[in-house]
Amino acid sequence: MKRHGFVIVAVGLLLGIAYGVSEGQGKDATLQGKWTVVSITDGGVKQEVPKGSTATVTANKFTMEEGGKTLVEYPFKIDSAKSPKWIDLGAGKESIPGIYETKGNTLTICISAPGMKRSTSFESKAKSENDVLMVFQRDK
Repeated sequence: MKRHGFVIVAVGLLLGIAYGVSEGQGKDATLQGKWTVVSITDGGVKQEVPKGSTATVTANKFTMEEGGKTLVEYPFKIDSAKSPKWIDLGAGKESIPGIYETKGNTLTICISAPGMKRSTSFESKAKSENDVLMVFQRDK
């Protein structure tokens, strides 16, 4: 798969935040809403953000769109008691581990590839094939 394709899939997986938060892990209302993708950094390199890239997070579903077209919908689990907060996108062996934070109208997510160690900081290091950092702005 081309690297650009991985970034788009990673973005979609990251955006899969909101389908079915597991019991005992709580809900984080700060995730809910419509978000515009502001930046994507993969392997320390800023990527081009496709025009119209958004994510909509509800209590039970996360939908990633590009130009008004739905790209993906994903289940998710969060653990807001962890520091930084944990997010797992998808389920089973293909689950994507990540971390997230919300500050005001900004959502930051850093994910790792399935089966890889969870990121511990909000950065995408040069030449890293593990961490994709995404920043979103809440739509008004």
